[in-house]
Amino acid sequence: MKHYRWSILFLVSIFHLSAKKIEEKPKETWMTIFIHGTVKPQFSLANIAKIVRDNLPHSTLWLGTEIIRNDPFFYQNQAIQMLGLHKVPETHKEGNAARAFAAVFDKLCSLNSANKTNNLYYTYGWSGLLSHKSRYMDAKQFYNTLKQELEQLAKQNIYPKIRIIGYSHGGNIAINLAEVRQKEFPKDTFKIDQILLIGTPIQPRTIENAKDPMFKRIYNFYSQGDWVQKLDAHASRKFDNYKNDLDNITQVKLKVYKRYAPPGKGHLRPTKPNPKTQRRIDPGHMELWFFGWTIYWYREKFPLHPLPMAVFLGWITQAIEQLNTFKDDISFGIYPELNMASLKSEKREHRKSCTYCSFMSPKQYDDLKILAYEYRPDPTYFNKASYKARKKLSHYQAHLYDRAFQRDKKVKRRKGSTRR
Repeated sequence: MKHYRWSILFLVSIFHLSAKKIEEKPKETWMTIFIHGTVKPQFSLANIAKIVRDNLPHSTLWLGTEIIRNDPFFYQNQAIQMLGLHKVPETHKEGNAARAFAAVFDKLCSLNSANKTNNLYYTYGWSGLLSHKSRYMDAKQFYNTLKQELEQLAKQNIYPKIRIIGYSHGGNIAINLAEVRQKEFPKDTFKIDQILLIGTPIQPRTIENAKDPMFKRIYNFYSQGDWVQKLDAHASRKFDNYKNDLDNITQVKLKVYKRYAPPGKGHLRPTKPNPKTQRRIDPGHMELWFFGWTIYWYREKFPLHPLPMAVFLGWITQAIEQLNTFKDDISFGIYPELNMASLKSEKREHRKSCTYCSFMSPKQYDDLKILAYEYRPDPTYFNKASYKARKKLSHYQAHLYDRAFQRDKKVKRRKGSTRR
């Protein structure tokens, strides 16, 4: 009888230990990398000609962009740091927009996720030039530094899933990783779990690279209010006419709605979306990525002010995967004042069907805004006058450098002619 009791106790202890091991299963780790877009160029007829020919080195555009890109003053309204792959610092600091971006993104992801994860946040800084040659070289540098960082994490027994969020041509930097691997590192096997493109000009080269099996899943987020995205030659908002070849791509049209009270009905508060009481205000190119304290092109009346649309992408992808209603052409609408979101198909045969999900409570939404405002730069330092002055100074410095460069070229030519 004693042996019987001891055997039961032994089995119970084994079961308890195994259950404890299941509970202590290590958390999943995600490595999220934010890639900024093109640095606003200094346009002139000479620069436009050089952009078309993709011949930018030592031009005023190249020099001016380099000066702006390396000035921390311009890091205070978007997820951007110095050149290269850098971890987002966890310290709270006024004007640290990269930290604000990561903090809000992290909080939103935790709302929809039942399983807690370890999150590592990085930025990748590239030249910001409007040049395909430069973007390829930047992608090559990104590939090397990403590979090195993964090797360093592996030494610490950390093997993260990789999520890259690319804004505007920053998305093309991410997609160019496939071309870099094909040409330079064909034997490498690591994969990117998620590429989230937002406001990225979809070009023929982008489409070809997106087919690479290196990318497990690509989400292409776009907005009808974004007119900048289509300015590039042969660029479009979507991967049109390539749906059969690109099974790993989900295309999402972003919509945002603001409550509009018809005359005489201002006291009414609707409980569900109604075209008569909701006005659609789609995000523009700046509202996709920049915080509301940016100097230009972010509307104070934008429903999600001061948050950039990109901080919601993790939350939106989780909602799409959890609802699992549509997987291809989707329109995702956010109704902040109704605390709900809608998921519809863009395909004609499914347009009537619509799925609703909860957005977040008013308190959670207010907390997000408060969290973002904690990182807002001092308005006496970061304002329209100082922003214009910094831009003007960078253009003036670029002009001086260009004149010096042209003068040196003439001197070299003269020396060469005298030697002959």
